Amino acid sequence: MRDPWNACCTVIILIIGSTGAYKVHAADVSNVCCGEDTSSLMLLQVKSELVTTRSGERSGDHGSKQNSRDLVFVHVPYNFGNTVEKVAMFPADADVNDYNSYIGELGGTFDTPVRQDTWEHINSVLKPGGEVWTHLHPDLQVTSEHTQCPLYMTPQKYWPKDVAERYFGNKTIFGILRDPYERLVAEFRGNMSSYGGSSELIDTCGLNAAVKKQLKDIVASGNIFEGACAHLPQAEYFEGPHGIDIAVDNWRFPDSVNEVFEEHGYDWRIRTDDIMHVELCQDVWSQGFDEETRSLVRQIYAKDFDLLCEKFGYCDTDQNTCLQGVPTMCPGQLFTWNSSIGMACPNAGVNLTNARIRPECALVDSTLAR
Repeated sequence: MRDPWNACCTVIILIIGSTGAYKVHAADVSNVCCGEDTSSLMLLQVKSELVTTRSGERSGDHGSKQNSRDLVFVHVPYNFGNTVEKVAMFPADADVNDYNSYIGELGGTFDTPVRQDTWEHINSVLKPGGEVWTHLHPDLQVTSEHTQCPLYMTPQKYWPKDVAERYFGNKTIFGILRDPYERLVAEFRGNMSSYGGSSELIDTCGLNAAVKKQLKDIVASGNIFEGACAHLPQAEYFEGPHGIDIAVDNWRFPDSVNEVFEEHGYDWRIRTDDIMHVELCQDVWSQGFDEETRSLVRQIYAKDFDLLCEKFGYCDTDQNTCLQGVPTMCPGQLFTWNSSIGMACPNAGVNLTNARIRPECALVDSTLAR
């Protein structure tokens, strides 16, 4: 009988973790499928795919609309919306500077343009088969009368009816859902006065004190729309007749968005160089929040935690996370970027109590240890 381990094959490993089951495809595995020495396993490529969550959703399903190209995007503030919009509209050889220059031509600040773009200008940049979504769509480059935020960052339930119907049509609405603690870390590190707010504590990277003050100010004023709607609970974008249909997991960004693109027939992929992300205070993360700050986060963003549990099975409202798939979004003293899999993985021996860690890192560690 032929030994199946001596035949070339694809190795599929199933990892069951607290956040669901992950199917990991190991391609180009030397000396296992095609060789005789099974003791020297070398993993050259790893790709992960979320299979199930506690809620029973399938990340690889999303309505089984393969090749339908039926998506339309909702920009939830501070959830990588600009990156998604850039990849959808701009040619693959356009870089982040090209995008920033384009936005700068609209005047105002990065988040709030002072004039609407023209379709003539848009079409001069739009790639074949591209999409013009949210921040880049002229209809949404106005100020909302209800929120006083840019319309593209205003929850859809507050949009003028004709604008909403024209933008959404009968398409499938998708948007990104982010852990509230980690989102607040990003806002602090972004330090943009007109978008999410800035703090004098940025000079000392005083994350906890700055976020605590910000949240107390929100509770005291009741003005949840302050900061260009960056402080709004993400649940607001899931409500109303044009609420988000497909929740995309920000913790797994950019893989999670690329999977949705593929499932719906788009050939775009977000590459590491496409990603626009914060750069300041690279060693702070949600582990630095004390209990008073955490209590305020749970109070203000209770519905967001409910959505994370419902959509992805992330039900621990005190768990620490960082975005391992995006450079500099995990603290350097605890994580190191692994270029072979495009991910930051924990350093040996560090204390990551109650932290959610991408399972791809465990797979690589166990493989290289053999």
